[in-house]
Amino acid sequence: MTRYIGRRVLQMLMTLFLIMTILFILLKVTPGSPFTNPRISAETRAMLEMKYGLDKPILVQYVIYLGGLLRFDFGESIIIIKNYPVTKMIFEPLAITARLGLIALLIGSAIGIFLGALAALNRNKFWDHFNTIIAVIGVSVPSFVIATILLLLRKQFPIVPIIFNKADPAKGISLLDEIRSMTLPILSLSFGVIATISRYMRTELVEVYNSDFILLARAKGLNRTQVFTKHAFRNALIPIITVMGPMLVALITGSTVVERFFGVPGLALLTIKSINVKDTFVTLGAELLYSAMFVMTMLFVDIAYGFIDPRIRLVGGGKND
Repeated sequence: MTRYIGRRVLQMLMTLFLIMTILFILLKVTPGSPFTNPRISAETRAMLEMKYGLDKPILVQYVIYLGGLLRFDFGESIIIIKNYPVTKMIFEPLAITARLGLIALLIGSAIGIFLGALAALNRNKFWDHFNTIIAVIGVSVPSFVIATILLLLRKQFPIVPIIFNKADPAKGISLLDEIRSMTLPILSLSFGVIATISRYMRTELVEVYNSDFILLARAKGLNRTQVFTKHAFRNALIPIITVMGPMLVALITGSTVVERFFGVPGLALLTIKSINVKDTFVTLGAELLYSAMFVMTMLFVDIAYGFIDPRIRLVGGGKND
């Protein structure tokens, strides 16, 4: 298992290095400059580019940026907040966005697994048809439409706030107020998770129940509950975990519209703003974080495989480690 994890970590680091290199080159060869403004004279633009090292050859800029990354220094913002460290700028909105995405994933996965299992155990009955309807709606309707519906419902039942309120004791905003204000964004993001997970869970459980080892378990005299808990459920979880990893990253990176709907100061809005004003180091920092989250999530998924099914702990040649 140790060698298995070590190989995955090495692959993750190589992937991140390749992504960082491609992103850096793409941003540098893209036309335009952070200081492309008619009100800025050519002399002032040249001085600003010299100040931030943008006048140097791309290879020199790349080496300088790579050296900063090794010190966990993402550079400084050029436009949004001048000379402000990118690390500090992106980690606060990242924490908000990641918290929303993680909670939405956990809630949506729990409900989706329950509904999918219920549908698989009651095939061609009410719960199976109900699960199909939820899956179709959840996959077909985008999150911003769900957000709009929730806003309309909230006007009729003003139970929770519409606008996100970050906890700030100085302003009289408690942690409970922040949690309440996260309700609508989380519900908007979790509906698609419920639909996807329930569909996968139903399909996988039906397939597992048709397997030979389930027939053998029943032949041994195990009752329905024992077959489900000891054999069927565990095997059906493996593809579910595969889906949950990329889904978390998708929730974090794809929550832009939902964040705008509810005034959430998350990383998605900061990234779009940095791209619009060509704040290179903020864009690079945000995109590298997104990439790191994706490859690290896939790493955790691979490790989780080994704990759920020991047969997956393979290290070359099909040998168990």
